[in-house]
Amino acid sequence: MRKIIIIQFILFIFCFYNCKENSIQNKTVENKIIEDTIPNSNGGKEDSFFTFKNWNSIDKSKAIYQSPEFLVKLNNYLDEEKNVGGKKVYINNKEINFIITDAYVLTPFLFIAGNEKILLIQEEDEGGIYGYIVYYFENEKCIKRDYLNISPVEENLEIDKFIRFSNDSQVIKPLILTHKYYDTNTDEIKSSNQYTFIINKTIEKNINNSVKHNDINVKQYSFYGLFKTDCNLKGNVSNISFNNEKEGYLYLYDNSKLVAKMMIELSDDKKSLQYIGVNIIGERFDTSKLASLKKRETIATFEIINNNLQIFWIGFSQEKFLTKNPFGKENSSILKKCD
Repeated sequence: MRKIIIIQFILFIFCFYNCKENSIQNKTVENKIIEDTIPNSNGGKEDSFFTFKNWNSIDKSKAIYQSPEFLVKLNNYLDEEKNVGGKKVYINNKEINFIITDAYVLTPFLFIAGNEKILLIQEEDEGGIYGYIVYYFENEKCIKRDYLNISPVEENLEIDKFIRFSNDSQVIKPLILTHKYYDTNTDEIKSSNQYTFIINKTIEKNINNSVKHNDINVKQYSFYGLFKTDCNLKGNVSNISFNNEKEGYLYLYDNSKLVAKMMIELSDDKKSLQYIGVNIIGERFDTSKLASLKKRETIATFEIINNNLQIFWIGFSQEKFLTKNPFGKENSSILKKCD
């Protein structure tokens, strides 16, 4: 009996180690299969992702952020003639852009992949995060600018816990690391797998400020057509409809109720929208302000990005009327061209 028990014990030990070894081998094979089936989407490039880097030094009082060979300054600026304020962005003491914004806080973040860099500037105020301005650099030269209309659902989430950037040969793909995110353009919480935004690495000449960036695109750009934040949105939503390359209508809605239908025109340099008059007045329109509205007053400026308009809303600032952006909760919104 004792011999039988000893033999059974030896067989058990043998079986245990043999099964464990097979399990380890199976896991190794399984991991190898997973690794082998993951496509190398950046054509064999060593750096498939940008790496988040902390700043070596920060001077918040002067809005200066510094890392080795990369100095960022965000200087306040006010264009008194156009009554437009914002921040001028300097990289290594060279101005690259003028951000028209009323956000109280702008926070830059840096991501690096070899000689390529991404500068991400977060716009926010007491109401939350508006979104992120993205600048793509190659060999210290600013190549591309874009905008991400996203924010984390969770408050005070560190940036590297919220977003990551894949670095393919032709495009950059922002990847949201949380299960859900807040779409600041539509004011909706969405699943992160719905976010498929892609930034093309196409070189944009003379990107060193927003005016030059606009000049290049506006020459061949057709304004004719309908512009909305989302072309799939049906019903009564704020939109711009151009009848030709100069004139059009601005439809202002608040919770599906028409506030006003306004006649608008492009400025001569095609960089801003000018108020011409009112065709239809809704019940939520303050008629006491009507007489004080000035013809050809600039109510918005814009930039052309990826065939869409990035609108920077001003409203009737002197009259303190309709100053809230009708296209979103922040002062800037992307209006897509709906053909």
